[in-house]
Amino acid sequence: MINRTAVKQLKLVVWGTSAAGLLAMIAIVVLAYQSHAWLRRERQSLDDARRDDLRLLTSADQVRLEREAAARQLESLSTSLAELKKRIPATPKEAEFLAQVSALAETSGVRLKNFRPGRVGGAASIKSCDVQLSLVGSFASICKLLDGLAEVPRILNVPRITLLGPPTAGDFCNADVTISLCFAETSTRP
Repeated sequence: MINRTAVKQLKLVVWGTSAAGLLAMIAIVVLAYQSHAWLRRERQSLDDARRDDLRLLTSADQVRLEREAAARQLESLSTSLAELKKRIPATPKEAEFLAQVSALAETSGVRLKNFRPGRVGGAASIKSCDVQLSLVGSFASICKLLDGLAEVPRILNVPRITLLGPPTAGDFCNADVTISLCFAETSTRP
């Protein structure tokens, strides 16, 4: 009986070690499969990152060119802004404008009959001062003067023009012009 019991125990030990070995092998296979899947995902992630890096490297020249173009555009806009700021004085400076319009009237062949500074308006940082002009001259000369206002080194607007034709053939036209002179007070200047 001892022999039989020993054989039985021996068989149980063999079966137990075989089952433990099988479980260990299954655990190793599952662990290997999970490790392989994790490594595959990591490899894919690294490949994607490498592709993104290569795409960035190949587009670096394009980005550099776009940055240089943007820098040139910014410099151009800064220059334009500085020029515009020069054209907006801190006060209306009607006397200076009168001198500019008088010189323009003289070169255009127009007689400046009346110059009346008017009201100051505007609530924002840019204000305007209306100036009334009365002009006498030929239609072509008045048009030349109005066209020459674009060359005056300040920002202005012509909101109203009243042109009366000559009373008789060969006479001069009369024009009443309202000009808004823009200015920015020093405390609100942009």
